[in-house]
Amino acid sequence: MTKQEFENRVKVQVTDQEYYSVIEPMYMNSDVDKDEFCAMWRKMNHKRVKACLADQLKCKQEQERKDRLFDLKWKIECLPAEKKHTFAVLYCTEKQMQDLKDVGIETEGWNKWLQIHEQKSLSDIHYDLLKFFGQIR
Repeated sequence: MTKQEFENRVKVQVTDQEYYSVIEPMYMNSDVDKDEFCAMWRKMNHKRVKACLADQLKCKQEQERKDRLFDLKWKIECLPAEKKHTFAVLYCTEKQMQDLKDVGIETEGWNKWLQIHEQKSLSDIHYDLLKFFGQIR
């Protein structure tokens, strides 16, 4: 079994030294097949596997968040300047504004748009949002 096969089966990255000096010799001296050996290794190292899976999930969620923000960035860049206040309304919290800055969306002038929002009726804002997301043409 190769290191890559092992890592694919156990869903954990191991160092070359760990694999070649500990795992591979242990596997070669066992009388079980690859899948059974990997299942036993996962069971013996369940805390490490759990932590690794949690890290992988966190990375996946972070990548999905960035993908959504890049998609949003593209949509914002397509908007005429007078409609960007709609996004100021949607992303007016400090954390959300920072998220947008992290992917390169400029939010400096959004305070002005937030003030404009306060002067618009809720139905106007709702219409702007529906129109932007393609539910109204």
